[in-house]
Amino acid sequence: MRRLKTFWQISMRWLLKPIALASDVFLHALIVAAQIVDSPRYEEAVGKMLFSADAQDPIVRLLIGTSLSFNSEELAEMAVCGELREETDRKFLARSLSSIGWSTILMWMKGYVALHDFKQEYVRSAVTIMLPHVTRSAEVRLRQQL
Repeated sequence: MRRLKTFWQISMRWLLKPIALASDVFLHALIVAAQIVDSPRYEEAVGKMLFSADAQDPIVRLLIGTSLSFNSEELAEMAVCGELREETDRKFLARSLSSIGWSTILMWMKGYVALHDFKQEYVRSAVTIMLPHVTRSAEVRLRQQL
């Protein structure tokens, strides 16, 4: 119950603030980072389960498959809104966003990113991955988040 309440509170807090892009990619990064900082033991357990799972295990489809699907949908929305460059390989970018997210979690789990720095590291990593693929106007708004 607490995790749902925390997720809802974080979601509402960020929904009330203006978001740089029409998509929820940036919002999603903020919420995920805040959840991890709020409940690090739970998130570490989930990360350990994922990193030790076999490729065909349901947890892999649940965590990575869902992430890829979400990223793909949001990137499609960004393309429709004119925020992505036309030549952007959206499948590659969706994989890159998922990869950088889980890489940042791994770096935190292994002690290379402190918990108090995690939110900034996670969001900054997502923004940095996005920068080469967005239009100039979207880039300006994204850079304001760094």
